[in-house]
Amino acid sequence: MDDDFNTPRALSVLFEMGRKLNEIKTQDPEAAASLAAEMKQLGDILGLLARDPDVFLQGGVTSGILDHEQVEQLIAQRNAAKKNKDWAAADRIRDELKEQGVILEDSAAGTTWRRD
Repeated sequence: MDDDFNTPRALSVLFEMGRKLNEIKTQDPEAAASLAAEMKQLGDILGLLARDPDVFLQGGVTSGILDHEQVEQLIAQRNAAKKNKDWAAADRIRDELKEQGVILEDSAAGTTWRRD
C-alpha cells in the first residue's frame, strides 16, 4: 500500500493495451475483441471502463445544458429540416447544439453526437 498499489503503473498498462488494441483492430478483429475484454476486466478493478463509451461521451449534463432527450429531439428536427432541404433551419439547429457543447457527427448510418 506504500505505493498506492502502483496505480500509475496499472494505468500505463491500460494505456499500452489501448494503443495495441487500436493497432490490431482492423487486422485481427478476434484478437482485438479478446484484448478489449481483458482490458475492460483490468479496468474494472480500478473502477474504469465500466460505462458504455457512447453514454459516457453524451454525459456530463449540468445546469443550463440540454439533456439527452432534448438533444435527440433537436437532432430529429434537424434531420427533418435536411430532408425538406431547409438548410438554414438545419444549420441553425446544428449551431444551437454546438453552443450547448454538443458535437454532431453525420455519416451514412445517421447522426451521432457527443459532448464537447
